[in-house]
Amino acid sequence: MEQTGKIFALDIGTRSVVGLVGRLGEQGLEVIDAEIVEHRTRAMLDGQIHDVDEVSKVVQEVKARLEGRLGHSLCDVAVAAAGRALRTLRGQTSFDTFSLEEITRQQITELELAAVQQAQAALAEDGPEAYLYQCVGYSVVGYKLDGAPMTNLHRHRGSQITAEVIATFLPRSVVDSLYSVLKNCGMNMKTLTLEPIAALNVVIPPNMRTLNLALVDIGAGTSDIAIVSKGTVQNYAMVPMAGDEITEYLCNEYLLDFNTAEDLKRSLSKFDTVSFQDVLGMVQDKGTEEIISALQPGVDTLAKAIAEKILALNTHSPAAVVFIGGGSLTPGLPEQVATKLGLPKQRVAVRGREVISQISGNLDKLQGPECITPIGIAVTSVNDQALNLLHIEVNGRPVRLFSQANATVADALLASGFNLRKLHGRPGMAISVTVNGELIIFKGGLGVSATIRRNGETVDSDSELQPNDILEVIPARNGQHGKGTVKEAIKNFQEFSVRINGDDIKVVPRISMNDSLVSPQTALVDRAEIVWEPILSVGSLLSYLEVDPPSEEEMEVEINGQKRLLQYRVGNLLLNGEHADVTTPLQPGDSLELVDEIYPRWRVRDISPQSGPM
Repeated sequence: MEQTGKIFALDIGTRSVVGLVGRLGEQGLEVIDAEIVEHRTRAMLDGQIHDVDEVSKVVQEVKARLEGRLGHSLCDVAVAAAGRALRTLRGQTSFDTFSLEEITRQQITELELAAVQQAQAALAEDGPEAYLYQCVGYSVVGYKLDGAPMTNLHRHRGSQITAEVIATFLPRSVVDSLYSVLKNCGMNMKTLTLEPIAALNVVIPPNMRTLNLALVDIGAGTSDIAIVSKGTVQNYAMVPMAGDEITEYLCNEYLLDFNTAEDLKRSLSKFDTVSFQDVLGMVQDKGTEEIISALQPGVDTLAKAIAEKILALNTHSPAAVVFIGGGSLTPGLPEQVATKLGLPKQRVAVRGREVISQISGNLDKLQGPECITPIGIAVTSVNDQALNLLHIEVNGRPVRLFSQANATVADALLASGFNLRKLHGRPGMAISVTVNGELIIFKGGLGVSATIRRNGETVDSDSELQPNDILEVIPARNGQHGKGTVKEAIKNFQEFSVRINGDDIKVVPRISMNDSLVSPQTALVDRAEIVWEPILSVGSLLSYLEVDPPSEEEMEVEINGQKRLLQYRVGNLLLNGEHADVTTPLQPGDSLELVDEIYPRWRVRDISPQSGPM
């Protein structure tokens, strides 16, 4: 801030704008000055800015009054967005990893952010307008390694890692309208928080969140609800009804314009009788008890909506309900909510500034339940619990980044809409085949992670950012899938030449893949079955050539009425000039001669009786 240690907080509400200047003292937040100005028109509806120029005028008036009294300018400001816009979703994603390498912190960061994008994709299923939401934070629910739960993935090894997160989103239009108003008033958005979070931080601090409590901030346009139990915030929600509905009920009941009805509503707790003029010019004098009684159907409708939302979020009645906000002063509202929740009336209470113990200073203008949220915005900011705003550039595109504490490169990529899966180069898929029943595996290649440059210097995704940093991201490359040829899958595969009867012949063993003949250069397919028979002997070569090997034969003859069997050999083999048979080993370059002959060639005289005994 301009003055060291000071914080300027703005609560831009539906009915008024509250400005607070304070600093962190020994007893907590010390309020230096505060200012409240109401909107002159209905420039905001249901917590959303509708007329930027009109809201800017009121904000500028608050700023000018404070600057006039303080004697210095107020340029950096802490603000809050309406809880009605908050969306929380769960996302889960998995990455394949190389099982022989340790898991790095950068891989874990990229995994978490991919899960956030998965949550954003789930948000998009609600309609095309969901793409206009911006992530403002996330928390990790848990990790898994190869399907087993893990508390920390760092330095483990495995084939698959999984992360589940809870991601929080705000519509960009909410932030943009706040940003436009502040820009019109010459201010910078220093930090951003959510209105229900700001209120929780001062009304229900962490040491009270073991109780099951509901905080209901009833403003003019919306009723923000937060549920706490078991030490943490369990849920946020919003009812699109609040104090303005009661005002409009008075408008219809007594024919009043909105401002007159609003003044009438506020006077109900101050006077026994009231006087007002309707739109027809008639002056009416009424007792406040009569008006409060006439309001009960409207109060009942609001109480029913709040109670039903609490039950939907909590599944049962909480231990107690805390009301804050100006709308909580509506007569009879706490009692009706208690009745609808089945709680004792004392368990639904309206709380004001008195519940905040660690606050001091100029508190004259900060009275009642309507001052809780602006105080909460200031406390949240000085305690570094709000979202800081950074202006950066990602691949040539300007990005407004909201992040708690120290923002990282990964936060910036998420805010820019960068596909975070492109940060992580996945390993290629392996393929497996069987060769004569033996399993052979061809591994995929390792992926190459994205290259990230910050202001020209290479950094990791978890590197911290500074305002106006320029990021350039070169997407990752996935590893190539496993591949190979049939020849590469067969161990000791040989193509060779032999000389047969003087001719050189190239011998390529026959190979079948999935029952079809293929060449050695055929590309492998996953889970293929390969069958082949190596040519290692003279016999296997003859089979490959489809040539019958030499054979032993016999013939029957009859001599002088006596039968005889004569044996002979058909064909002959010479390997490198030496006699060979089908079992003789074969080597590349061998010379084989196939002699087409019959031996012995039997003659009649060889078998006649004169030839001697057989």
